[in-house]
Amino acid sequence: MKSNGDDTYTVIRDIMYNVLNGLKQIHERGVTHRDIKPSNIVVRRSRSPTSRPMLKLVDFGSAMYSHKRRNNDNDNDDSNKREESFKSSTFFENMYGLDGPTTYDMTEKYMPLDLRIQTLLLKVSNGKNSRDDAFVPVVSDEMTTSIDMWSTGIVLLEMILGTDTPFQMNGKKRLKIKRRILKGY
Repeated sequence: MKSNGDDTYTVIRDIMYNVLNGLKQIHERGVTHRDIKPSNIVVRRSRSPTSRPMLKLVDFGSAMYSHKRRNNDNDNDDSNKREESFKSSTFFENMYGLDGPTTYDMTEKYMPLDLRIQTLLLKVSNGKNSRDDAFVPVVSDEMTTSIDMWSTGIVLLEMILGTDTPFQMNGKKRLKIKRRILKGY
């Protein structure tokens, strides 16, 4: 996108538009991705030289389905048939085994703070130090689209700040960001 002369903010806006549009589509179908991060956002080349590239969400290995969040306002028969076919799929049903989904299936860096803290507290209370030792179970009723929105916000923050560690800044990095903000990026 940058190669066609767009400024940084236009590129960021286009990326976020595509990501949020993709999230809207899956959330309307009752799916929470649970692993939004830059490596799960891929670019599909445009079919013509005049159209813009499209971004796609990939890696639904951590996704959850909740029929309670399904969009029931759609009366289109074809759409309802596709929805019923998707809902009856055993893909999401059999994905996590007997214990169900946990925070193990999520990338910690993009995980909402409440889940990160719960995971950390569980590890500490169990006396375990390894990331593989303790994970917070996540049941469907507690899972909301806000997890995807938090992760998307972290991706946006990384793009704006130009760093993949937006919460770990030394004085030099803070000064660089302050200068960018003051001069309008």
